[in-house]
Amino acid sequence: MKSQKVHAGRKTTLCVAIGGLVLFSAHQAAEAGDVADAIRALAENDVVTRKVSLTDLGITTPLAFSANRVNREIFIPVPAGVPLIKPSLYFDGTYLRGDGGKTTYTISLDGYAVAARSPEGERGTTSFDIGVDGAARDDGFVRLGIAWQPLIGQFYCYGTGPNNNRLLVYPDTYLEYSYKAADLDTVAGALSALKQTVTLLVSGDVLDGKSYDAAWRLGVALERAGKTVQLKALPAKGDTIDASAITVPAALEKIPGFAAFAKGGSVELEDPAQTGALLLLGAAETRADIAVAADSLSADIETALKAVTAQLVAADPDAQQAVQALVAADQTLSRPLEDGAYSIRLVGGEPVLAVQPDGAKEAAGLFSRWWRSTAISGDMVVRAARLPMADGDAMALLPPSGSDSNFSVVGLGEWSTTADLGGDIPPGKVPSDIHVVVSAAPGATATRPVASVFLNDMLLGAKQLEADGMPETISASVPAYTLLPRNTIVVRVQRQPAPGECEELPQGFPVSILPDSYLQLAPAPTAVDFAGVSARLSGESLVVVNNSWLQNALSTLPNVIALADASGISPDRAGFNVADRATYPEPDKPFLFFDVAVEGVSKRASVVGDNVVITTAKGTTLFDASGLSDVAILQAETGGAEPGLTYAADGTGPLIENPLNLRHGDVAVIGREGVLAEVRTSGRPLPSNTEPDRLTKKPFSFSWRLLTDTDFWFRQVPVLMTALILGGFVLLMLLARLAKRRKRDDKS
Repeated sequence: MKSQKVHAGRKTTLCVAIGGLVLFSAHQAAEAGDVADAIRALAENDVVTRKVSLTDLGITTPLAFSANRVNREIFIPVPAGVPLIKPSLYFDGTYLRGDGGKTTYTISLDGYAVAARSPEGERGTTSFDIGVDGAARDDGFVRLGIAWQPLIGQFYCYGTGPNNNRLLVYPDTYLEYSYKAADLDTVAGALSALKQTVTLLVSGDVLDGKSYDAAWRLGVALERAGKTVQLKALPAKGDTIDASAITVPAALEKIPGFAAFAKGGSVELEDPAQTGALLLLGAAETRADIAVAADSLSADIETALKAVTAQLVAADPDAQQAVQALVAADQTLSRPLEDGAYSIRLVGGEPVLAVQPDGAKEAAGLFSRWWRSTAISGDMVVRAARLPMADGDAMALLPPSGSDSNFSVVGLGEWSTTADLGGDIPPGKVPSDIHVVVSAAPGATATRPVASVFLNDMLLGAKQLEADGMPETISASVPAYTLLPRNTIVVRVQRQPAPGECEELPQGFPVSILPDSYLQLAPAPTAVDFAGVSARLSGESLVVVNNSWLQNALSTLPNVIALADASGISPDRAGFNVADRATYPEPDKPFLFFDVAVEGVSKRASVVGDNVVITTAKGTTLFDASGLSDVAILQAETGGAEPGLTYAADGTGPLIENPLNLRHGDVAVIGREGVLAEVRTSGRPLPSNTEPDRLTKKPFSFSWRLLTDTDFWFRQVPVLMTALILGGFVLLMLLARLAKRRKRDDKS
């Protein structure tokens, strides 16, 4: 009996064990199936969400509206030709009504008014959301318009003080939108969607020469396009990741590659599988706008994806196909590009413009307004995309279309363009004269408008216009000391907005800068300073970096980009070399050296530890100080066959955060904030403007329209009349002398 009880107990225990094993196997199978389902769910998330604030556009301080009437448009970039999903605008600001009256502001989108407010309190906040049309924008912009109109009197023309009634629009005003990743399928669309700060992805902190070369060229091209570059490396072993914003599906929390991120906090990467997990999850650390798609980057991504795939398949064999489908759809950056290619690829399910290193040399041209609109393909090879360069001694100020040269002026309006020594102007030449042809319509007042021409914020010339709708030319000489590597030309037109006594409502009247406006070019002045060297660097040149800089790319590349941009280097014409020693032979072309000295050239400035010494060519010490940490020296080398610039620091030097503005010194002390001090050690005076006056600059030609030109009567005719009177007086004296001599001879 006892034996039967024992036997029955064993059978019961065995049944329970078998049942538990079956339940455990079923639970494992359920968990395994969940892994595959979680991977498929990741693949279905193909919608990309973006938020673009005014801060992202470079507007870091509140926009102030305080004049009588102010209209302003802000262009917010979106992918060109891509439909937007549920776009909305969040408007944030404050108002002040110190003068009372009726104050109104209107918000418009793409030229259509969508909201208006009339605040009644003395001060307050104004924040609200506005729905935005989701239609695709072919030009790649949503235009936000803000019209401000404070009225404090009975008549429209009663003004308000500049500090009494005002509206402030805060930089955290933003446009939020989504789009399907598959809809962004052209290079032009990707370029149009770039924000002010562009993230450039490289394979790691240690780069090969080809990838390093491509990265600085892309960086300079983006800086020339008005962007700010932020470098990012693909996460790798030893990097620390903030996992607080990473969401791991529950089914993947026990997979080794995903497990550490499920807990949040800081995670130090231990193996490639964790990098692969970040890629599959689309973590922010893997996102970028542009990638240097070298073979090393593709290989690192493929290695990481294979490592995490092995872990997923080990947990669930059924996940094999799901992972392969996810990688094929959302991780296309793992596939290598052919030489010179630009391609829209995906990393973490989000689009990135992948640039093969050989194509980076032509990036400056492709990113420019000249060729960008031709990039209507998502996979293209660029063998040449250079900017048109002036041929001869003249350069047009306007692009062929000239579509951006018309504007209306109520009180003050302006038009601007740039003349880049690193791209637009032939090497060895600089602007010597500016000839701006303006056509202005008559205004509401008898007071004629005044047009002024500025170069780099310096007034070069001005003229009171006839404003009869006919072309009028403003000519001004360009002194050498006004020139910079990147020159900004501004034409400002100022009108008397309306007559007194509230007779009329102020209205804008059209002004055009005509296509025959041009820059006269002349040989660059002698290269004795930064500006003189920059004029030579715009052509065939050479960039050389110390080999150690490639081992610390994330810290050194920003300095190469900043110096190359500031010095006028042309990224599509410059050569690139890596130096394995502290000196480099003197090149046969203008150069820019980083942490490399020119063989046989004595230094006028040096940095050793925290000690900085600057001397003249004759050995006189100008500056000698210690305790200066995190600084570097930039000096112009002009004593050899070819001029150039050398950058030197003790170690990697400062991480330059602000744009550099080099002028007419030959030695500069550079810190994190930019140029700390600039000195002209040669002691030579700046080049002076030796151009002749306006009457002798070009041959005088007469036309019937000249008789109606007040400039002719008030400036040129008096000089001509004086010359005629003096000439006639001299002629009369000669004739009198001849007559006197003839009379004396007759008497003889």
